Amino acid sequence: MKSPYLRISVNSSCNLNCYFCHSDGNNRQDQELNRGDILLATKLSKKVGMEKIKLTGGEPLLRKDICKIISDMKKIHPYVDLSMITNGTELAKRASEISKAGLDRVTVSLDSLDPENYSKICGSDRLEEVKMGLEEAKKAGLDPVKLNVVLSKHNITELEKFVDFANSNGYMLRFLEMIPYNEKAKNAKISEESIHNRLMDIFDDFEDINEHGTQLLLYRSGENQARVKKKVVDPGEGDYLRLTADSILKPNLNEKGSIELRKNGIPETNFHSALRSKL
Repeated sequence: MKSPYLRISVNSSCNLNCYFCHSDGNNRQDQELNRGDILLATKLSKKVGMEKIKLTGGEPLLRKDICKIISDMKKIHPYVDLSMITNGTELAKRASEISKAGLDRVTVSLDSLDPENYSKICGSDRLEEVKMGLEEAKKAGLDPVKLNVVLSKHNITELEKFVDFANSNGYMLRFLEMIPYNEKAKNAKISEESIHNRLMDIFDDFEDINEHGTQLLLYRSGENQARVKKKVVDPGEGDYLRLTADSILKPNLNEKGSIELRKNGIPETNFHSALRSKL
């Protein structure tokens, strides 16, 4: 049986402009999810036995009240595995405080180690800030610090650099296939087979693993490792339930099965209805 987790988009705004971004299912820009709805979703997730919640955006660290949100969530659901996906640009300034508030760990999106290429992919020259953020996250105890790299035609030549960077700094590295969510992403996408072949030029062997309910390929060579999500998550798939910044529960990135959290004033029924589609 699946063990879905909850992804909460605490806002829709972002300070980068990555060409492949699907905005985690958010429909409108510059929205912040009502803090009451975040805490309500946390209560409901605890009630149905969800053990993992990820905070996403937009860029969640742009919210000034993010530490208060994290602290309140942990009071409601003390043993929840609470993590965050961030682009890392604000992490150097906020790593210590979000750790103290109760966040368990962070995953940082990093799609190039070359400043010029990073700017082309992300629309902003913020690479050094992201690197500093990674260091501060490690110091703050947000372990393991994870790196998510969306592989494409624009960064596949950096594959070995990513492996060296992650393993020399003690970061957990995970490569993701591009979700062909728009035309630019479709044109930049490379196949799972091509990624595998490139990785086998670097690593000695690989194996299938299940890590916290996620099916991965683990590539190894001595102490060096990299993970690859086994299957592309298209808009109709995924092992999580999503709450968007406009308080819509989505079993998918698209609109299929979407329902307002507080529709007809019965959020618990709506939450259960959305959850059933993932089981």
